[in-house]
Amino acid sequence: MTGLPACLFLSDEAVGQLLDYPLAIDALRRAYSHPISGAHVPPRLVARGQGVWLRGHGAVLPDGSYMGAKLFGFGRGKQVSYMVALWSQATGHLVAVMDAHRITVVRTAATSALAVETVLGRRAVHVGIIGSGKEAYNHLQALCALGLVERAWVYSPTRERRQAFARRAQDELGIDCEAVDRPEEAVRGRELVVAATRPYGEEPSLLGAWLDGVRMAVSIGSTLPEQRETDVDVIRRAARIVVDSEEVLSDTGDLLAALKAGVEVQGRVVTLNRAVMDSRASGGLSRTDGLVLYKSCGSGVQDIAVAASVYERAARDPGAAGPPLPFVVVEPQAR
Repeated sequence: MTGLPACLFLSDEAVGQLLDYPLAIDALRRAYSHPISGAHVPPRLVARGQGVWLRGHGAVLPDGSYMGAKLFGFGRGKQVSYMVALWSQATGHLVAVMDAHRITVVRTAATSALAVETVLGRRAVHVGIIGSGKEAYNHLQALCALGLVERAWVYSPTRERRQAFARRAQDELGIDCEAVDRPEEAVRGRELVVAATRPYGEEPSLLGAWLDGVRMAVSIGSTLPEQRETDVDVIRRAARIVVDSEEVLSDTGDLLAALKAGVEVQGRVVTLNRAVMDSRASGGLSRTDGLVLYKSCGSGVQDIAVAASVYERAARDPGAAGPPLPFVVVEPQAR
């Protein structure tokens, strides 16, 4: 048994000071530029109890640098907390334990921004947004970090919230953002549409009938079988469906509803990993005619790639982390 070099502990506040969208998007771009297999990213763990659940994402980064897992639990008090544990692949040492709330918030929007860059290229477009909550604003921030927004329109059911969203976008991000009174006003004719909602009653908030002229749609609000964000017609209209995990096909309400309705899906699906690799080689999906739909349910590679970049930034700043955590490493016993 040997002593371990210090395992950093990073609080939510520390992660917030270290993490930004350019760092996250760059980490994800590098991770998705390598071939990723099912061995690198196994299926999600979902354990359920009476009014509670525990979910876990694990990943071994394909570049040989780090590996880790994110765990998050929802209790009967209707609250959730997140953590990431990060190991060095080279040594097997546990190098960091960190609060993963901000990593979860940032990595979802950062991955969507990477998908948009991959499909539409690095150029500013008109963006329609369904939803005015934290996830919706995070997505607008991430898109702006890449210079992908020329102008935005936002709809959510509560007038005061969508107006506050538009004012904040104008004040903080410096873009022209207009709150509109109907969801189709935000969507029709926009090159890019982002749906980031949790609709009441799980009724879809993005309808295919609104998508004439839309080049790309992003949907991140359906991550479990009981959740819905898009109607079946959105899935039916898509020429290509980009997924961050193949679990989107089996574990998300939108795709399950489409499959139940007899919509052929499999032949139009491409993973984000393949899309990023193809775009670097030959332009990839940028040449696709018709609607490209990006569906996300989250992936361990996203959490661990972003966490690894946060850790490396913290390791260069002695004052960033809290007191080190004492761990040991042991040699596996011979069998």
